[in-house]
Amino acid sequence: MIMDNVIVSSIQFAYKSINTFEDFAKNVEELLEETKDSHFVVFPETFIFELLYLLPNYDLSKIPEFTDNYVELFSELSREHDQYIVAGSHLVIEGDIEYNMSHLFSPDGTIFKHRKTHLFPLEKQMGVIPGDTLEIFKSEFGTFGIAICYEMEFPEVIRILT
Repeated sequence: MIMDNVIVSSIQFAYKSINTFEDFAKNVEELLEETKDSHFVVFPETFIFELLYLLPNYDLSKIPEFTDNYVELFSELSREHDQYIVAGSHLVIEGDIEYNMSHLFSPDGTIFKHRKTHLFPLEKQMGVIPGDTLEIFKSEFGTFGIAICYEMEFPEVIRILT
């Protein structure tokens, strides 16, 4: 059954200096407190860059080291808040391949993944590999897809997702 009214919150934030992953988690939880009535919460692509404060020389190549903590945090928060959470995107290594990946966490524990298909030139220079699929996800609220940042510049992406 598709609901008539769906509430979506888009998070806007400022990076804060943090000392631990738990500090990051606390900041995320504070932001989610402002979205209590929402069915979907969407974080911006680069919000996880706050984790760079934890890395020597702000080494972006080390961001994938946080993937397990990131997945655990948002899986738990999605269940606790009974919300679908699009947790920005995150550099992830699968096998030997690095992707810019967006995760959508659902309250039932399902995790949907979308690998960014149209990379910004800097991502290519960093060795990030583009995904090759535009995923369509289903929920009790309807069918939807995710486009990460630069992907929205390409009309075919939006046509496929609609």
